[in-house]
Amino acid sequence: MWDFYGGRAWILKHAPRQGKVVEAGSGLGRYVFLLTRLGVDIEGVDFDGQSVRRALQWAVEHGFDVSFRTGDVTRMPYADASLSGYISLGVIEHFRQGPTRAVAEAHRVLRPGGVAIITTPAPSFAQLGLRAGRLFKDGSRRIKRRAVPSRPFFQHWYSARRLSQIVAESGLTVVLAGTEDLRYAAWELGAVQGSWAFRLCDRLERTPLRGFGAQSLTISVKVGERMHCFLCGKPSVGPDALKSFYLPICPSCESDAIAAEYRLRVRPYMPFPCLYEPAASDVTQRTCTFCSRAFTLDLVFEPDHGFDRPACPECLARPDRSLLMSTRHLRQVWRNRR
Repeated sequence: MWDFYGGRAWILKHAPRQGKVVEAGSGLGRYVFLLTRLGVDIEGVDFDGQSVRRALQWAVEHGFDVSFRTGDVTRMPYADASLSGYISLGVIEHFRQGPTRAVAEAHRVLRPGGVAIITTPAPSFAQLGLRAGRLFKDGSRRIKRRAVPSRPFFQHWYSARRLSQIVAESGLTVVLAGTEDLRYAAWELGAVQGSWAFRLCDRLERTPLRGFGAQSLTISVKVGERMHCFLCGKPSVGPDALKSFYLPICPSCESDAIAAEYRLRVRPYMPFPCLYEPAASDVTQRTCTFCSRAFTLDLVFEPDHGFDRPACPECLARPDRSLLMSTRHLRQVWRNRR
């Protein structure tokens, strides 16, 4: 369950803790399992029945009470306006004809005030370099009158601006967009973790140059006259609330300390420096930061679920504490893909 990409801060901060959430194209369900631990009522949907069966089998073997089902992300098995959250991580770019139908489904199934978290690969500096190299090789083959190999379609790459346009065309309102993961782009070009290239990416990730990273991300809201509050779930938020907060926050929740994390122009917290391949913890006992009770560490996830302090399962499942940990106490961890 160790995360390879840099989008964890975006996902954990914006996954609704009230109502039902779906991950469309969940694969083996890494985020379904993680978000379940954080008190999110989430279900995974994937077209590949084998992946769904493997995820369900793994859940039984490791004691998780989670839900997965086989389904098509362009024809979701949910009623109109029935979900509080929609998560799509590197899925919609795989449709040759484009992602319009998949994103339209996100709009259909979300209730007013519902939040969509959508990511795609970005045309990073690595991809631009790799494409330039392929064009040069193909040009050389043509000059030498050699056959140019055909390459089957795999995916599209979308900039954060283009992804925002696609999402907006579905009727959703994009409230936050950006690009992350300079490290991943460096890795694609052969950089070694912890090298000077990675350390440089660490520094540049805090600058506008992060726009040349490997992952585009958008957070969007289904705006309506009567929206559900992101924090308490009550359908008591009007459109004017989005003039102060980028997610629907009702008047009763505006004074909550955590609400400040969702004011306009507040981006996800990206902790630095990054930890490269930290040793897995051999300590299985922790004391909870919130309730001071002793508990046994869940070693399935990054130590302490990727947070910089321990929290017991009961406290992690509480929305207020889960959001506090997700907005202020994340760690940046890099592990090579295995």
